[in-house]
Amino acid sequence: MNYLLTIDEVADHLRLTSAAAWDLIDSGALAAREVWSPSGATTIKVRREDLEEFLAARAEGRPRKRGRTKEECIAAAGRALVDAIERLESRDPHEAAIAAYQPGGPSVAEIEARIRRDRGDGPTDTSPPTG
Repeated sequence: MNYLLTIDEVADHLRLTSAAAWDLIDSGALAAREVWSPSGATTIKVRREDLEEFLAARAEGRPRKRGRTKEECIAAAGRALVDAIERLESRDPHEAAIAAYQPGGPSVAEIEARIRRDRGDGPTDTSPPTG
């Protein structure tokens, strides 16, 4: 199974601080992966197999092959975020408003008006029509 661990879980398993776990990732001793959620958000995780490989390599006194560094993971996460924002901004305002609608929140029309205002496409007043 390809189980993913958070940095805090890795630190707990190794009995290290989270900062020390990040240092292992930064040095390339421990591989980390960026994981995307359906919403487009990313987080950094370590595969259980990579942690086991790290522990085996350390027990045998052999160097671990270099994984992605923390900076590489953060840069890739930043690129993914930019891509997600560009995809959202390329949507038609009405389509974007429908996707953003939450029951109990602003109406689709209000959300669409806000999107148009933010994009410079429409009126600046987002209050509901009166009368």
